Amino acid sequence: SLSFKAIEDLDVYRRLAIPYGQPLYAVERLRLADGKIMALEKTYVNPLHCPGLLDHITSSASMYKIYEEIYHLKLGEANITLEAELPTARVRELLNIKDTSPILKMHCLLCLENKSPLYYVICQYIGDKYQFAIKLRR
Repeated sequence: SLSFKAIEDLDVYRRLAIPYGQPLYAVERLRLADGKIMALEKTYVNPLHCPGLLDHITSSASMYKIYEEIYHLKLGEANITLEAELPTARVRELLNIKDTSPILKMHCLLCLENKSPLYYVICQYIGDKYQFAIKLRR
């Protein structure tokens, strides 16, 4: 689903550094891998950086291509947090989870090169369909 409206979640406004109650873009999509549902993704986009965003989103659109090729934004750093939790009834229904198996919930705040927040995303992965890997260097 796509919308441009105010929401009630104060935390989203705080993360995006925009005044509470200002309309923002919300894009909710089911993410697929090999044709199978693997996650529910909800992205909140700062409208100051992407006026008219809803005109460019299609079911197969790459958000990164839209940011970089249409709006000519320079993407910078992202802060990501992962946590395990039990899904809500709505999430279980959308992800076709039959029981209360844990999901992996990712929070990601992506900023532009100038440190201005572009988007905040909450992605809820089916626990047994996601693998997290990281390579650390000393």
